[in-house]
Amino acid sequence: MSAGWSLFIQAGGETIERALLPRTTVGRGPHCDIRIRHPHISRHHFTVHFDGSAATLEHAHKEDGNPQGDWLRIKSYVNGQRVMSSAPLTLGDTITVKPEPGDDSVFIRVGESQSPVPHEPDKPWWKFW
Repeated sequence: MSAGWSLFIQAGGETIERALLPRTTVGRGPHCDIRIRHPHISRHHFTVHFDGSAATLEHAHKEDGNPQGDWLRIKSYVNGQRVMSSAPLTLGDTITVKPEPGDDSVFIRVGESQSPVPHEPDKPWWKFW
């Protein structure tokens, strides 16, 4: 039996692991499963859909004019490729959130679960605020 998948969030010299749910929302907002309080993370930045063997990142700020935020500033990359709408994820992939060159980045690695911390939506993880 294989281990589940987790997101390993890296920012400011710290790393935290969170197990993927079938639908895992990531952002600053109180409704998100994984809350990252960082100035480059929007209230609902992206969602990861996971079926136990495959995952897809769906960006919350699609280029088609989604009113949730400023598309030009809110950017996500998977393995260096900008995500315009959605992107498949595999073990070992790196999600990067970086709005402009030279700004602090948040790195999120997709990996096999080691010892994930249970989701605690009322306790955000942050380094920068």
